[in-house]
Parts: sequence; structure tokens; C-alpha cells
Amino acid sequence: LGTGGVFTPKDLLLSNASIVARRVKLSVTDVKAIVQLVCQEVAPKPRPASDAKQAASERFTTGDDRLDGILGGGITPSLIWELCGESAAGKSQLAFQLALTVQLPKKLGGLGGSCCFITTTATLPTHRILQLIEEHPLLSSTTVSLADIHTLKTTTFASFLYAISHLLPPLI
Repeated sequence: LGTGGVFTPKDLLLSNASIVARRVKLSVTDVKAIVQLVCQEVAPKPRPASDAKQAASERFTTGDDRLDGILGGGITPSLIWELCGESAAGKSQLAFQLALTVQLPKKLGGLGGSCCFITTTATLPTHRILQLIEEHPLLSSTTVSLADIHTLKTTTFASFLYAISHLLPPLI
């Protein structure tokens, strides 16, 4: 588009359609149509989990022995995991816990790594994560930190597709 501050697919996909429409003087319907066309061009085709590059034996703890047992030893990295459940079932709590346990040294069940937290909310609730660091028996401020939790905000499916296909791979 090149006008109104929209120059790249990232600018288009990570912005609200009504804001882009005002900036480039198009209707919201036209902007949404353009977003769909861009998504069709830039989105990768889905791959089966069996194509994952990580060895099946590489896993990290969830921080819960029973859940690790159900999952065959923990979480396999480099896959996209979707947490589903009813409101207040603990989805966010588990996601925050995983963002920390992946950072643990291997001797404690982690990978000594970092994570990318993709959120649809305005900000990552860091106070909850800091509380986990203080209260979970596996975690401490000497082994995990907020600095190793990268955050991407996606408010639309289009911005999510763009994030996982273009912004996430360089972090990995």
C-alpha cells in the first residue's frame, strides 16, 4: 500500500483493520479483503507433527509429575501447543509455568532455553509469572526469568498466521 504508514505485510497484518482503513483511505471491507489475500500468500501450509525437526526424546518438564507422565515425559519443543478448556480451568497458569520450566537447566528437567508467548491480550501478566517463580518448588530467580519469555501480541487470525510464519522462526 505504501501510504498512511503501512509499508509491509507485517504493518498490515499486525494492525487493526479499521485503523489501517483510516490511514490508507479505504473501506474496512477492502482492507480485510487485502489482509486475506496477503495471508494466502505468506501463510505456510500446515505440516503434520511428525515433520517436527526435534527428536522425540527431547522434552522438558511441565513442572507437574502426573502431567509429564500423561504427556510421555513432558513437552516436546518446537511444536505449537494449543491449550483448550473452560474458563478458569488453568490454561494460562499452565502456559506461564511452561514458559518458565523450559528455562530450567537440563538437570532439573528443562532445556536451558527460552520461549515465545503468543497472546491476544494487551500485556503479559508478569505479576502472575513472578508469583510462580516465588511459589513453585522447581523454580527460582536464579534459574528462570522474565527476560527469556518473548511475547508476540496477535489480535486477529491473520496476525497470528503472520507471527508464526515470519516472526517466530527467527526467534527459534
